[in-house]
Amino acid sequence: AIQKAERRARKNLVYVDRFESRTLFGDIDYKFQNTRLMLAPKAAGYGLSVNHVISEICTLCGINDLAGKVMGSTNRMNVVKATFAAFTYQKHPQTLARQRGKKVADVSMRYFGRTGTDVPHRAHLL
Repeated sequence: AIQKAERRARKNLVYVDRFESRTLFGDIDYKFQNTRLMLAPKAAGYGLSVNHVISEICTLCGINDLAGKVMGSTNRMNVVKATFAAFTYQKHPQTLARQRGKKVADVSMRYFGRTGTDVPHRAHLL
């Protein structure tokens, strides 16, 4: 049973994109059933100012600077599912640029408030 659980856990691993390996790329407003999450990246050193369930998930994902609010249902399972869905919902600036046929600097400044030089290079994942 333990080996089966380990196999399922490895199979269901999720990669979370992070800006500067510490926070999200931009604001996320995500709704899962009756749970609504509003997450916002913060400056280095800010810390985690979020629901305790989201805080634990962020710690495990390597996200150190984040503010957020849970509205509606605060059922723990729904908060967990909403958090993972929100993390996978965010789009990397390079992906947005490719979809719109723009340069990374143009997309980064408009959607994330950052220049293209701030965006980490992810060629190994493309």
